[in-house]
Amino acid sequence: MSVSAFSKCLDIGFTQSEFTKPDIMKDFLVASMLMQSKINVIVLLAGTSGTGKSTLASLVGARFGI
Repeated sequence: MSVSAFSKCLDIGFTQSEFTKPDIMKDFLVASMLMQSKINVIVLLAGTSGTGKSTLASLVGARFGI
């Protein structure tokens, strides 16, 4: 994925940094772009033990068919 394409994806989701409530439409647009473009994406998960990182990784993998 080129830097400009990655930047474009991030710009859609993070143009406004207001974290008062989730913006489901922005998340949907970013997810749609990533699924339609068939590009590789690296997802970083961090958290303390027992917070569900492995569970989330399994769910994401199943959802994307990997």
